Order: sequence, then structure tokens, then C-alpha cells
Amino acid sequence: MKKLLGIVVLGLLWSNIVFALPKCQGEDVSKWTMCKGTYIFKNEDKYVGEFKDGKFYGKGTYIFKNGNKYVGDFKNGKFHGKGTYIFTNGDKYVGEFKDGRKSDQSTTTYSAGEEEQKKEKEEAEEKILREEEQQKQNEDKKLYEERTRWLLNLNKEKKKIKEEKQKREEQIQRLIDHKKKIKQRKNNKRVPVYDCSKAPYGSINPGTCWGDSAYQCDSRRPRQDFYDKIQSLPTAGTPGWEGKPYTDGGKQAYILYRKLCKIKQKEKREAEEKRLREEEQKKQNEEKSLYEKIKERRLKDAHEKLNKKKREKEQQKQNEEQRLGEEEQQKQNEEQRQKEEAEEKILIEEEEKRLIEEAEQLRLIEEEEKRLREEEQQKQNEELQEECNEELQDDCDKFNVNVGLN
Repeated sequence: MKKLLGIVVLGLLWSNIVFALPKCQGEDVSKWTMCKGTYIFKNEDKYVGEFKDGKFYGKGTYIFKNGNKYVGDFKNGKFHGKGTYIFTNGDKYVGEFKDGRKSDQSTTTYSAGEEEQKKEKEEAEEKILREEEQQKQNEDKKLYEERTRWLLNLNKEKKKIKEEKQKREEQIQRLIDHKKKIKQRKNNKRVPVYDCSKAPYGSINPGTCWGDSAYQCDSRRPRQDFYDKIQSLPTAGTPGWEGKPYTDGGKQAYILYRKLCKIKQKEKREAEEKRLREEEQKKQNEEKSLYEKIKERRLKDAHEKLNKKKREKEQQKQNEEQRLGEEEQQKQNEEQRQKEEAEEKILIEEEEKRLIEEAEQLRLIEEEEKRLREEEQQKQNEELQEECNEELQDDCDKFNVNVGLN
């Protein structure tokens, strides 16, 4: 029995060794697959376990920032399968999970052993799971927005580089064209019209170039007599390689070539043919079908109507905005006027109050002065009464009578 148990244990250890997943390589989590690794979130949550196609898949441990921990199976980045959710206070939830939520087939162990806390614990667990799910969704959304913003900036940079490259190529092409034009103008100035380079059938020997061209100017047969006439000019030189180049005779040979081969008539004929072709083309253009003209006209009318409607709509929008602006301005003016009236009313009330207070103070002052005068008069009377003696008693009595009358 012991031997059998030892064999079973060895077999289990061997299976773990054989099927152990390798360590995940690289920093791009989206490329981790069929490997074991550790990923730490920005909110300090941590996952240690197996990955597949860049997601949590298989056995693993998820440790939350608040200390809660899940140990068990994962699928597509969520709790799925058998697992244990351990709270920081020692409570445990052991059982089945599905798509990140616990199932009914589970067992919850409470550290305090109080039955009345079950409902609160379950609600707290649900709330924690919902918050964690919402937090993950927010992080995924933020990562997606950052990637989208990065791609937009990258496309803008590429477009800018492409436009700059195209601009440089256009500048280079303009410079090349400008140099070509300058070179062409210089060549045109240096080479006269009677130079051998202008001869249509000219020989490389400058002494026979216009003679050779005259020899082949008739398409029906060669004209030896034309060649002989040109070569008989005094400055034509010999027909061999040692023939001297044309000088003034080159111009004479060119004039004679044009006369013999009727170049002027040919040029007129070609010009006339060109004119006839242009007239024919013009006639064909003028003889367009009525259907095409009507179609073009209708398209033009439709385009004009569309533009007119667009302009009217824009004008209407501007008028509406202007009307709203005027109403807003009128409303502000009315509010300002009401505010000024209220302030003026407050100032008037304060002024009236101040005047009433001043009148009251003046009345009090007058009463005080009157009281002081009466006291002063009474005091004087008392002093006069004391000064009277027995000899002047009659005068004093008379004085008192007069004072009393006054």
C-alpha cells in the first residue's frame, strides 16, 4: 500500500513537471500565451498565474489593492471555475465562479461566526466585484483611447512627412525644368537655323548635309539634280569626309534646299491641313448631341439649386443666430436697467433715511439748546435773588414781578 501511494505521489509530481508552463517573455502582455507571468495594474492590483492570448486563463492568483485575494481558475480574464475569495478580515468564499461572479453552489465561512452578518457580507462582496469589474472596464477604455490618440497622431505625422516629401520633389522638379529651359534657350541662341543639326536627312559630313536632305526630299524618287545644284555652290566643299564646313555657304545651301524641295509650300500645306483638322474638331464639338447638352444643363441647374438652398440655409442660420444674439443683448440690457433702477431706489431710500436722521438730530440739538438757555436764565435769576438785600427788597420784588410777567 505504501509503495502504491509513493507511485501515485511520484506520478503527480512528474505530471506537474512535464506540464509546467514556461515563464512569459517580453513586456507586451497582449502577446503572452501558454505561459506563466506576473502583471501589475496601474491601481496596484496584481495577478500571478497563467496566460493565454494575452488574457488570464487557467490557474492564478489575483491580489487586490485593498488586500482581498482570489485564488483559483480564470477564463478570458475573469474569475471562472473553482476558486476561493479571501477577504482581509479572514472571511472566505469557496465555490464556483462564472464570468467574474459567484454561483449558488458555494460555501461562505465567516471568521466571527455571526449569522446576521451574512447578508451584509454578500452585499459587500457583490459591490466589491462590481467595483472591480467597473475599474477594469475603465482601464480598458482608457487604454483604447490612448491607443486611438496615438494612432491619430501617427497618421498625422505620416501625412505631414508625405506632404513635405512631395513638396521637396516638386521643388527639385521645378529646378530641373528651369535648368532645362535655360539650357534650351542657350542652345537655341548658339545654333543657327541653317546649321547641319537642323537638316532632316543631313549627313554627319557638314559639307553635304543640305545636299543629302535635298536628295531625299521627293518621296517618289531620289533627286540627284537637287543634290548636284547644292553641291555646286562655291562654299559647299567636297562630298567626302575632308569637306570643309559651311560658313556663309551653309545659309545659301539652306535657302536653295528650301526652294528646290518647296519647303514653303509644304509648310503652307501642313498649316492648311492643321487648320482644317482644327475646324473639323471644332465642328464636332459644336455638334454635340442635344441629350448631352440637356443633361449638362440639368446637372448645372441642380448644382445651382443645391448651392442656393445651402446659401439660404446658411443665411437663415446666421439670421437666427443674430436674432438670438439681439434677444440676449436685449435681455442683458433689461437686466442692467432693472439692476440700475434697484440700485437707484436703494440710494434714494438711504438718502431719505439719512435726511430724517439729520432732522431728528437737529430737533434734539434745538431742544438741548432751549433747555440750556432755560437753565442759564434760571441760574441768573437765582444769582440776582441772592444779591438782593433787605434794603433793596422792594426793588427786587418789583424786578421779580417784571421777570414773572416776561
